[in-house]
Amino acid sequence: VVSTQSTGSQKSENDDSKNPLPSSAAFLLLGSLLLGKFGSTLFRVSIHQLYQEEVPRQERGAIAGVQVTMNTFFKTISMVLVLYASTPTNFVYLVWMSVLVETAVLGLYSYFAVYHAHRRGGISDREATQPKDS
Repeated sequence: VVSTQSTGSQKSENDDSKNPLPSSAAFLLLGSLLLGKFGSTLFRVSIHQLYQEEVPRQERGAIAGVQVTMNTFFKTISMVLVLYASTPTNFVYLVWMSVLVETAVLGLYSYFAVYHAHRRGGISDREATQPKDS
């Protein structure tokens, strides 16, 4: 089946110039964005909860200042990296840097959680070092 455009040229119906992404890829992208935002929101809520429970009232201002400074620093780095690697062929490097940073954050938070559980007595040293019997 052939359609005629206003210029008179012929074009097949299977031309994907109007729809660059298949619907499954678009839904996958949208779903991953939604899951990412949901995880980010849950992470932010858990950090605020830990902050309120564990940080003494008189030290909260100093810690909040450091947190804002670090957030601004990393946001600036992300903007500079996007400017530096702005071509689509360099996008893969930005993705891998993001994966690396997220993995490092997961490792640091896991270390904090285990250390904090040991310090509060949530996990005894004997339980942590001995393998569990199935």
